Amino acid sequence: MRRLLGTLEDELALAGKVAAAQWISNCLHLRLDAPTRMGFKLKPDGRLLEAPTLRTFLLDLLTEKDPMMAVAWSETILASKDSPDEWAVSMRNLARVRQDAESRGFLKEKAMEMIRHDPWVGSPSVGFLEAFDVFVHLRDPQVIPNLSQLANRMDNQAVAHAAFIALDRLVIERPEAALNALLQESGALNHRVEARGNMVARANIAEAGQRKLVEDYLLRSEMTSPELEAFASTFPNANFFVSNNLLTQSSGLTRAELINRDRASLNVLRDWLQDPRFGRIRPALALAEKRLSQFVQQANQR
Repeated sequence: MRRLLGTLEDELALAGKVAAAQWISNCLHLRLDAPTRMGFKLKPDGRLLEAPTLRTFLLDLLTEKDPMMAVAWSETILASKDSPDEWAVSMRNLARVRQDAESRGFLKEKAMEMIRHDPWVGSPSVGFLEAFDVFVHLRDPQVIPNLSQLANRMDNQAVAHAAFIALDRLVIERPEAALNALLQESGALNHRVEARGNMVARANIAEAGQRKLVEDYLLRSEMTSPELEAFASTFPNANFFVSNNLLTQSSGLTRAELINRDRASLNVLRDWLQDPRFGRIRPALALAEKRLSQFVQQANQR
């Protein structure tokens, strides 16, 4: 099947983009389809390395031949719920071509519709899970309550993990807005308090707004030992998930950025250790201070 699809792609390349796009459009119109017995796997640029069906393969290929025609077909596909994998490719196609506010609003509406569709949530395909990257692309903190609700699910580990990664990457992209939305949401990640601690540890406390947010978080009366230990053991959290995604690129920090963040965080930790407000959690903060002191000392010796 891989060889056959490769041959088809070569033949369409020889036909030229206009003829190839029209041929693909005709196939989509006739609803020609077949399983490929392959997965839903992404290349670094968000295109499909493997497609589970012929239609998904063709819809992905159409973006190369005629992006506007691909958008038109994507809108048609998003009008009904026939395939979550086709929805994933369709939302990617729309996001790449249309960047205006109205189109982003439509994309958010469809992404929310997707995660509320119980049949897809209950039996998620790989394409469905990859489509959570649309939320990262939108960078809209208003979706945080919905993602945190899914991330809390103990009965659906695949969806919970996809939602958690989307949440975490939103915090990386928009730390202050995303963490504000997360911590204001009642019950957010209550079943994964260590993960919540790790997520808050991503804040850059060199920024006044983020420092205030973390201080308020640490002083909460409901703070539990496991969550506090998770925060203190990773703060400042610079661990990143690395993956090929539909729309976004995985983030990271340079060595210089890591060192600067460690130094700034160490200074703030030392301020907190002298602040009587943090007396109750001083042991955890002291462990974090010791760990960061070693990191900074090692960096200074290089």
